[in-house]
Amino acid sequence: MTVILMHYVFGTDGTVTHFMHSYSDLESVYFELPNLYCISILADVSGGRQVIGGLFVKTQNHHNDPGFVGVMSDAALSCDTLRPLMNSAVSIAPSLVGMQERIIPHERDMLKIAVDQLTLRSRSGSA
Repeated sequence: MTVILMHYVFGTDGTVTHFMHSYSDLESVYFELPNLYCISILADVSGGRQVIGGLFVKTQNHHNDPGFVGVMSDAALSCDTLRPLMNSAVSIAPSLVGMQERIIPHERDMLKIAVDQLTLRSRSGSA
């Protein structure tokens, strides 16, 4: 099982547009799932790699599991805003944010991590 907490897209100027997902029974499911991930979607742009969007998920899956990328791709495809970004030219980069944590992350914390991933994972072709 995988639960999407938030998904987001980055503009070419680095701005972020994000969408929170809400569930009436989030707490009953959230704490049963072991792994919290920030999933970055990367594309080749202007001679480099750029984070163009991503999502935060709580999941029973681990990034070393066979099929992990497929599960995360399916999660991204379920988001209307991310669907147009998903094609064979993009790659997915998972960051394990937490395991068995006892709090649900706040919106601002997820946004900070998303921007940190943009800085960490995006590379220009001029290096």
